[in-house]
Amino acid sequence: MTAVIEDDDLFVEAWSKFNELVHSDEDAADLIFHSLLQENEIECGCSSPKILREPGARCFYCASCKREVWFTAGTLLSGVSRLRAWMAVIWFKEWGVTVSSLRISKLLDIAQSTALNINKKVAIALASQMDDSAMIIDPKTFSAAIFKRSRHTPADEHPLSELLENNSRATDSSDADEVESRQAKNKRVFSLADCQQQFGISMAIASAIAFIRKYFHGVSHKYLQLYVAAFWCHVDRATWKKGSVLMACLKHPPVSYIKLLNYESPELKMMLV
Repeated sequence: MTAVIEDDDLFVEAWSKFNELVHSDEDAADLIFHSLLQENEIECGCSSPKILREPGARCFYCASCKREVWFTAGTLLSGVSRLRAWMAVIWFKEWGVTVSSLRISKLLDIAQSTALNINKKVAIALASQMDDSAMIIDPKTFSAAIFKRSRHTPADEHPLSELLENNSRATDSSDADEVESRQAKNKRVFSLADCQQQFGISMAIASAIAFIRKYFHGVSHKYLQLYVAAFWCHVDRATWKKGSVLMACLKHPPVSYIKLLNYESPELKMMLV
């Protein structure tokens, strides 16, 4: 997910405070551990834990139950290298600052592809937090933002052709009744909305498209849901206050490179703010 800096002054402040706290991967581990402590999320399994931990370690030892616990195990941050880079991406999102994968790569001295993958994996964690209040949106309404090709874009075709290809695959591989039911559901969501709600939906979609085009210069249909989730994080500062993006990542299971490569936007959902 490549974008430009959204606000230079806010970027400078966020980056300055990050550097005050996190100089290394060990500092990043300390920040994660103390955040978990603050949220009462440190558990070892016994009723009277006595936690012992070396500074910078990604694990702690309980003197009561004699158990060693790796506190990032089973989370999005499980076994990752460049933990400081991960924390920087999370940090900027919690500050509401949009930073490109290229800039992240230069700031943290990592490959741009690594920064891009970190951004996408964090966005997967954000998207997983969409609840039942999320609106089901027709991906075609985002056609003005779809400019980039993916591995599913037909050869010599515009990226928009991926939408048609995707719909064709859905029709071929799904039961006809199921497809009809899903289409009816989408129509019902919009037909039952009053004028005010309809206007709010239209404005939210327009704002999301403007956000994607301004900061990402277009996306592929394959990863569209992740950019819609990034927009939600960017604008909904009440939900995504400081500390919340980190906790979402710590509650999400690991995402392998293969899983990321094979990711496809599901039924497109969008939170209205």
